[in-house]
Amino acid sequence: MEALTPTSRTGMKTLRRFHSGQALVLATASIVVLIGFAGLAVDVGSFYSARRRMQTAADAAAIAGAGALEGSSSVSAGYATAAQDVATLDGFQNSKDGISVTAAQVSCPGASSEQCVQVNVSQPVPTYFLRVLGYNAMTISTQAIAGGVNSSGCVYALDPTKSSSVGLTGTLNINMSCGMLVDSDSSTGLDVTGTANITTTGVGVAGNGYGSTGTITWNPLPVKNIAPAPDPLAGLAAPSFSAPSLLAVNQSYCEGYTGTSSSALTIPAGIYPTSPSNPSKPPLSGMTYGCDGSDGISVTGTFNNGVTFSAGNYGGGIQLNGTGSVTMSPGQYQKASGGAYSLKVTGTTNVTMAAGSYTFDGPVLLTGTGNVTLSPGVYCGGIDITGTSTVTFNPGEYIIGGNGLVNTGTSTMTGTGVSFDNTTCGSYAYAPIDITGTVTAHLSAPISGPMVGILFFDRNGGAGATVTGTASTTYEGVLYFPNSSLTYTGTSSAAACNPSAGTGGYTAIVADTITFTGTSTIGICSDYSSLGGKSPIASDTLYQ
Repeated sequence: MEALTPTSRTGMKTLRRFHSGQALVLATASIVVLIGFAGLAVDVGSFYSARRRMQTAADAAAIAGAGALEGSSSVSAGYATAAQDVATLDGFQNSKDGISVTAAQVSCPGASSEQCVQVNVSQPVPTYFLRVLGYNAMTISTQAIAGGVNSSGCVYALDPTKSSSVGLTGTLNINMSCGMLVDSDSSTGLDVTGTANITTTGVGVAGNGYGSTGTITWNPLPVKNIAPAPDPLAGLAAPSFSAPSLLAVNQSYCEGYTGTSSSALTIPAGIYPTSPSNPSKPPLSGMTYGCDGSDGISVTGTFNNGVTFSAGNYGGGIQLNGTGSVTMSPGQYQKASGGAYSLKVTGTTNVTMAAGSYTFDGPVLLTGTGNVTLSPGVYCGGIDITGTSTVTFNPGEYIIGGNGLVNTGTSTMTGTGVSFDNTTCGSYAYAPIDITGTVTAHLSAPISGPMVGILFFDRNGGAGATVTGTASTTYEGVLYFPNSSLTYTGTSSAAACNPSAGTGGYTAIVADTITFTGTSTIGICSDYSSLGGKSPIASDTLYQ
């Protein structure tokens, strides 16, 4: 063995010093790498946290924007403002600290004919450890798309406990191209008695059972123990209006005519007394002039060339009883002090209200057999139809303030683009909608505006509402009675729901409790083509 010489020992020492230096370099490099990974982990965690908060804000902003866009016919309806307002509430204010929040109207994914709102949110997020590599901030961005989705249900019974929250009695054939939801936890919250064939897309009951007595065919069977559904229209604002004030008498005579006239009669605007201090007025040719003691304005007999009410305000009560045509102009029409009505139409009188804004202070009574065309406005004191008239409602919103909309006669009601808000007005107490006569009705809701798709709106509650009709009756729109019971017999646009054949239309019912009764076929369809495919009962959801 060769002995170690001083030279070789020196070489070994040098080698050991070399290895020690190399280890130090490697250890230092490893520590730097570990610190880098640790820093990257910290920064990535910061990015992830910021992005999660940003995505939450984008989701909420998109849903808010979709809600603002829903039902609007204008791109400039404020959906972008709504989206940015909500993003600000979540801590992401546009143009502040480098934040960008944009909202745009886009086609909904998978439904190109529908409009959604896309929101993009971005913000520079500061780094911590990555700054040593020259990265002081990283821009994080998120995107969300939201839009309306039609509800699968079109019949909602909201009462949480009652038996027979939905009751079906009689011999019924119910055909629904949508679903039914019963919130009652009673085992008989859904209760069917008699002979019934019920076809739906699905029935859900919150209770652990349902009542079924008689010969009942379900297609499909109800599903039990579902979660109760909230009021789908709870956020819908009621129409606003102002109750009228009685105007003071400003005429010294009445307008009272009896007999037969071949001349046209024009009634000037005015608030007329029922017992005037100066009753004399030149009579119209062929007619006798005189006050009847009850009305400020009365026309009885035959008026071959018509009667016209000039534009303006009328008071003292109006009674029209005879044969002929009457044209009314926009304005306020009020009852006499202590009177029973603002307008009473009897006989075979035909009445047409010209387009414009109308306000009635006192009931409108239709007891005759003529044709009556009403215009939208405020009807304080309600509308009461007891005759055999054909009543046409011009398009628009009808505020029924007190006494309700009542039809107990044998009449026909028609109206396209109409909405009825049943409420109170001044001293006129609430009364339910009561359509119980031998009525043939063809009513459809507006296709635009704040009450789009809403046919009847009644949040007051109390006495139950009744909406029925003959076999050919059609109600197209939402019947909204969340705080009262509803008895219903009607159909959408056809008993057989067949949207592809153009015979569907749509009906939706939201009420505290609902009773279907009688011997009838009831069609409740969900063809929303007249509304651009959008159901009035819809919610906003995230598409992505």
